Amino acid sequence: MAAALSFSDGEGFGITIGMTVQQLDNVHRAKPFRPFTIHMGDGRALLVPHPEYLSRSPSGRTVIVYGNEEDFSILDLLLVTELEIHPPNKSPGEAAVSGGDS
Repeated sequence: MAAALSFSDGEGFGITIGMTVQQLDNVHRAKPFRPFTIHMGDGRALLVPHPEYLSRSPSGRTVIVYGNEEDFSILDLLLVTELEIHPPNKSPGEAAVSGGDS
């Protein structure tokens, strides 16, 4: 089963390409950061909402994804089937500017 990297515009349109350790690194270090979900071959899906929620081994094969509490998952990157890239988070100021009754 080949791993894949998916980009979505949030409106149902997206593309999927083969994933490598370098591509995970690129998504993780992207500026601006975009949240992403790691999909595993066993059906699990782990959200990475911020760069600090993921760390990887020097070889890149093993990654740790941290949850909101003290929980974490240790993953073998060879078992990842897809990276789903989400639209960037809006800053709190953006939400206030976009709406408004004056």
